[in-house]
Amino acid sequence: MADITIDPAALADSVDVHMQRAMRRGRLPGTAVAVVQDGRVILMRGYGTTDLSTGERVNPETTIFSAGGLATVFTATGIMQLVEQGKLDLQTDVNEYLTSIELPSGEFPEPINAFHLLTHTAGFDTRLNGSAARSPQAIRPLAEYLEESLPQRIREPGQVLAHSQHGYGILGQIIADVSGEPYEQYMIRHILDPLGMAHTTLIPPERPAPQIASGYRPRFTGPRSAAPAFPHLTPAAGLATTAGDMAKFMIAMLEGGTFGQQILGDDTRKLMQSQLYAPDERMPGLAPGLFESYFRGQRMLFSTGEISGFAAGMFIFPEQRIGIFIANNGHQSQPITSLLFRIMNEYFNYPAALVVPREGHRQRTDALHGGYRQANNPRKNVEKAGALTTPPLRISLGADGSLRAFGRRYAEISPGWYREVEGDELLAFSTGPHGEQQLVTSFPWEGTTLWTRIAWWQEPLFHQVILGICVLASLAAIAFPVPWHRRHRKGAPIVYDPYRGKGSRTMLRSLGLWNLATVTLYIVGMQMAGPAGLIFGVPWQVDLAGLAALGSAILLLPTALIVWPGWKTGEFREGERAALVVFFTVSILFVVVLGYWNLLGIHH
Repeated sequence: MADITIDPAALADSVDVHMQRAMRRGRLPGTAVAVVQDGRVILMRGYGTTDLSTGERVNPETTIFSAGGLATVFTATGIMQLVEQGKLDLQTDVNEYLTSIELPSGEFPEPINAFHLLTHTAGFDTRLNGSAARSPQAIRPLAEYLEESLPQRIREPGQVLAHSQHGYGILGQIIADVSGEPYEQYMIRHILDPLGMAHTTLIPPERPAPQIASGYRPRFTGPRSAAPAFPHLTPAAGLATTAGDMAKFMIAMLEGGTFGQQILGDDTRKLMQSQLYAPDERMPGLAPGLFESYFRGQRMLFSTGEISGFAAGMFIFPEQRIGIFIANNGHQSQPITSLLFRIMNEYFNYPAALVVPREGHRQRTDALHGGYRQANNPRKNVEKAGALTTPPLRISLGADGSLRAFGRRYAEISPGWYREVEGDELLAFSTGPHGEQQLVTSFPWEGTTLWTRIAWWQEPLFHQVILGICVLASLAAIAFPVPWHRRHRKGAPIVYDPYRGKGSRTMLRSLGLWNLATVTLYIVGMQMAGPAGLIFGVPWQVDLAGLAALGSAILLLPTALIVWPGWKTGEFREGERAALVVFFTVSILFVVVLGYWNLLGIHH
């Protein structure tokens, strides 16, 4: 691959034009950009404002942006320092290094090691509810938070890629326990201070302040202030930094040091840029704290982060010794990827190859169609219900035999391996450890992601239809309760008896009300959570909805017992019988669906 030389003046003109247009289109408050190559800063730009109320301009050297998940790169760097010093082995049970907490084995006897944690393959469930505080003072000690909030182990370690903030939280605690220093203090002494990163912290600073950007969320009417979030898992999501500081860090990653200061030896630094793990050998994978991707023929390592009101990304190209950092205070990732793509398309001259379909590709592709859900979707807590309102990834077969996903076309390279038509994005299909159909994707923003095929009965739309029918049936049960009729004698007309069946009508109304109360409380609870979701905790309305759902389940039996005598003696007309069958069926399915999504009872 030929070396790429970027002219700083031309780059500045190109980025200025792009960002001025992007800022207007995306209604972004502010953005900071830094580009380094060959050990020097070739672009440092700030656009827009740090705060819409004050109009303070973004200074790329001093304006601090929350960068969330970019903290994982610093945590991985700290881990690799300990490895370099011989204080930590990546293949050893981490319980041998942890003194503040102990990881339970549960039903999986195989121990978790640092390699599993670095590569998001430790087997933990995903749990983010209650993972952030509203002020820095409310951040809980890392060991205490891990002890109380650690998700269940749901898989054998080393088998499935599932992004885990708790995994990197454990790595942060390993750094603290092995070094004898608190995690944040270790980062300052061994990474931030040596590199001169004076404006960077692993605990997002409290706003407002002139040098600290205020976060905003996009709205149709314009940006709206976002509630500040301060993660308890600072090793996974706590970074706050400037473009100037990140330029120093990228130079250290690419060149080995900044201003003569090295934080890693050359061999360890190269190991940090090497692939540690890939869920499919045909696909890009993960390096310590970084995702691997290929675009325009270039190998790229990157980390991204989104946290209440902010979005940021760091992208480094080891072979070209280029690093790019972009952050904004508008909680928008699209302007970051669009600028990244502009730079790559302009300077990385790589013509995309056309893929020629192979014989029998249509039959093989047709066997892969269906819905796919991310493997790191929560399994054991209420957050699983997030997928109920999120359409799964849909894989379909095009008329020309191509595979269609993400609104793009992919043609077969070899069985189970696909490349974007007139592009270079890759998809790989394989069989999982338990025989399930798996898909691996890799995109410059999302990183390497593992998806699992879902059955028809797991489709969110199927469950949404059941819930919708239950709501309608419950409304009908409340408004038009089934009357009780009495047959005088054989062959005589059925006469309505207003004094019989009062208990039956009451129970039917009660069950309908419980069903509606459950749905209403869940809707209100999620509205109360707001744009930040459940990171500040599960609203009490959601917990109350879980208890109401239990009430619906409990009411099913007594309602059936009270209604059954009238059914048995034939005192309902045919239409009434049909209505009762529908109501009871959807009420049972309602409870089953809530149980599937962890909405039956309280599941934090």
